[in-house]
Amino acid sequence: MLWNKSNKQWLQAISSSPLYIVIIIVSGLTTIVLAWAILYRIKPTSSGVGLTVKRGIVNRVYTPIEGRVQSVLVDLGQEVRKGQVIALIDNTREKIDFNNKEQIANVSGDLTPSQILSQSLSTKKQIKAINDSMTTLINQISVNNDLLNRMQTLLNTGDISDAEYLQQLKAVDDLKIQLLSLRGKKSSLQSSLYRLTISARSDQINDIQNSQLANYNLELSKKIVATIDGIVTLIDVTEGDFLKEGDTVAQISYKTGAVKGVFVMSGDMAKRVKPGDQCLVSPAESPPERYGYIKGTADSIGILPTNPDEYRRRIGLDYTTKQLFQELTNNGKGESLFKAFPYIVIVNINMKDGKPSWTTGKNPPWGFMPGAAAQVQCVYNQWSPIQYIIPFLRREAGYVRVS
Repeated sequence: MLWNKSNKQWLQAISSSPLYIVIIIVSGLTTIVLAWAILYRIKPTSSGVGLTVKRGIVNRVYTPIEGRVQSVLVDLGQEVRKGQVIALIDNTREKIDFNNKEQIANVSGDLTPSQILSQSLSTKKQIKAINDSMTTLINQISVNNDLLNRMQTLLNTGDISDAEYLQQLKAVDDLKIQLLSLRGKKSSLQSSLYRLTISARSDQINDIQNSQLANYNLELSKKIVATIDGIVTLIDVTEGDFLKEGDTVAQISYKTGAVKGVFVMSGDMAKRVKPGDQCLVSPAESPPERYGYIKGTADSIGILPTNPDEYRRRIGLDYTTKQLFQELTNNGKGESLFKAFPYIVIVNINMKDGKPSWTTGKNPPWGFMPGAAAQVQCVYNQWSPIQYIIPFLRREAGYVRVS
């Protein structure tokens, strides 16, 4: 009994001392810190900015040739079908050009066969006359050769002089030269007839082709049509605007398909991310401190730095693209020069039942619609704080690994 009583008094004395309280507090804090160091995960991220769109691309409708806008037939936010007329272009000049070239093609089609026939008949008559002359010359050469042979006999007997024999030999040679000349002229006429046919046919084909191209331009210039099914998200023209070839008329976003984020990251950020890494997307209209982030995964990372043209090809929006890259360039002049080397990073947005998955589990009252400007943070690695503590404890304990 005495021992128990003294023991209790000793415990009460110890537990009431400040040292004991300090030990309890330190032990508790140490336990909490150790648990945190083991369980917590440090997640460094690469950040970027961009836009969320269906299928990761916006379709641009452009004018194939220059002309003045007569009327715009769609409204912003309107659903359109592939082939639907977006705008009408004044094509008076194309009509005039088509009519002129069509008339030329018709005249060429009427005249060319008769021209070929007429010149062909004339050339064939010349060739026939040459053939007749050649036949006559061949006969004359044969007769004169016979005469030359007989004169050779007379020359041997001395009945004729050398001069008479040479004169007959010259006459035979002159006939042969005339024959060769006629053969050359015949070949030239035959070649001319062939070239005439090819040239006439070629001119006719060119006239027909010019007419067809004029008709093609006429069709293109009149109607600017949608190239996909989707929703009109930008109208870049008004009635009376004069457009050059390739100018944007409108932009159409896909109505269906996976939602993707098209982001731009600096060179020192993008190359840390790998396909499949976890990404957190923060739409501009939904503050992350209230609603958290939309979950996503990295889909692809550009192999080489991008440029405004490539980003514009994906999302259009010339002004937005220009401002975005201008901002990146300006920032790149400061502490991180790698910001001047932007890469495109595509992020898949995790959707469930047509809705994005938020980290807080709470959707904003206004919801989420593709087309929102957004920031992204992609986790490229993770580790626990204990990984820093263990090497420190080893050094303090004097443990050195011998390799």
